[in-house]
Amino acid sequence: MFKKFGTFINKLGNGRQLKQQKLPKDFYQIILELELKIDSGDFDLVTVKALTKLYSQAVEYYSGKNDEKFVQFTERI
Repeated sequence: MFKKFGTFINKLGNGRQLKQQKLPKDFYQIILELELKIDSGDFDLVTVKALTKLYSQAVEYYSGKNDEKFVQFTERI
């Protein structure tokens, strides 16, 4: 279930993934998996940081497109 999450964490390490002007492949699936992990109580600081970075990326992405979805992600942060 968390295979995509692991791949995403590896991409975060080099910082290049978050500088792109598009969302990662399977963006919503990764967010769902991270949120479920946190909701289950089985998480660590890396999980929280990864989710926060995804939310931040979504704010930047949707804000740049003038899409109101950025508000939802801002509230989640």
